[in-house]
Amino acid sequence: MKQYGVSRKEAIDVLSDLVEENWKIINGELLNPPAHVPKEILLIFLGFAQIMEVLYGDGDGYTNSKTTTKDMLTALLVTPFNV
Repeated sequence: MKQYGVSRKEAIDVLSDLVEENWKIINGELLNPPAHVPKEILLIFLGFAQIMEVLYGDGDGYTNSKTTTKDMLTALLVTPFNV
């Protein structure tokens, strides 16, 4: 931010736009995969992008892993739920 002289909000807005544009690209590639790339490989990248969205979508889930991330993973993997 200092390098480009922009505010925190402006930086967040630009990054959010980049994320949105790249989600569209990822989804487009999954709907019309290139012939030379197996769909399984594309699904790996989709899963990675989804994990990053979960970890960093509302803050730094890696640094704060003992709170928010731990609670989320406990709810997903440990806490039983009715089907």
